[in-house]
Amino acid sequence: MKRTHQDPGFIDLAGNKSGEAATYAIPADWRRQGLPAGRIGLLALSELSGSMQDLRAAAAAGHEGAQLAIAVFRHQLLREIGAMAASLGGVDVLAFTGGIGEHDDALRQEVVSALSWLSPFEVMVIAADEEQVIARACRQSAAIRGGPPRSP
Repeated sequence: MKRTHQDPGFIDLAGNKSGEAATYAIPADWRRQGLPAGRIGLLALSELSGSMQDLRAAAAAGHEGAQLAIAVFRHQLLREIGAMAASLGGVDVLAFTGGIGEHDDALRQEVVSALSWLSPFEVMVIAADEEQVIARACRQSAAIRGGPPRSP
């Protein structure tokens, strides 16, 4: 079966990240054909890996599943950015963060090139520091409750 991101019957599935721009798609009939539970997103599309770095290397070597996963990821990212741009009336800043956003230079270049129809906008790469965000939230929560919990 030739798989493309334009096949009818695609369904959106949440990947392993939060946010609508981090969703991926697989054809609905793949699930009926016994795609193992838990294999979603880039891993399911590529049938190789959930790592964009691994997929880039495999795609360069001609792996069709890796090429498909990257194309679908890029397509859905562009779709979400386009929808947001329409909703907001334009884009001032496009911020890339997280593992793929921070480290996939090729994806950033492809996205910026595909969005050349938009008015000029700034492109930023922001380092994700999830541990610091969690620690800050814990400190704020503890402060609201009057301090850290006491040991029994």
